[in-house]
This record gives sequence, structure tokens and C-alpha cells, in this order.
Amino acid sequence: MSSVARHTFLRLSLPFFIAVSSKLMAGDAHNRDSLGELKTGDHIRLALDKKTPVSGEFLSWTPESITVGNSSERGEDVVKVERFT
Repeated sequence: MSSVARHTFLRLSLPFFIAVSSKLMAGDAHNRDSLGELKTGDHIRLALDKKTPVSGEFLSWTPESITVGNSSERGEDVVKVERFT
């Protein structure tokens, strides 16, 4: 990845990390840290604001959303991310 692409990726990723991290369980450092460690295929569960939780395989994320299985959820709606080993 070129330095320009890396810089762009990090610049665009920051709002997502801030939005999701601020909504993760306060005081649970492991939960916040695990967001950056997600890999495609990890089994996760998203607790969502005012919606039913979503479970499935982690596929991808952008600064605006996270995709789990067939569901793509807005980052601002994610309250908690749980990873199952």
C-alpha cells in the first residue's frame, strides 16, 4: 500500500473508529481494542441502538458501516462489538 493510500485509508477510517469506540462499553478496554483486530471470517455480534442484535461472520468495514453476514449496519448505530473465538 502506498503512503498516499495508507494516509487516505487512515484519514477515512478515523471517524468510524471514533464513532464505534465511543459507543463501546465504557471501561472495557478489551472490547475497544478488539475492533482493530477483526479479520474477515471472525464470528462477531453487533449490539445495535434500537435494533435487534446482528450475529455472523465479519466481512468488512468502512468509516460509515460494518458488514456482518448479509447485514450492513451504520457505524453510528453500533453500540457494542463482541468477537467469539
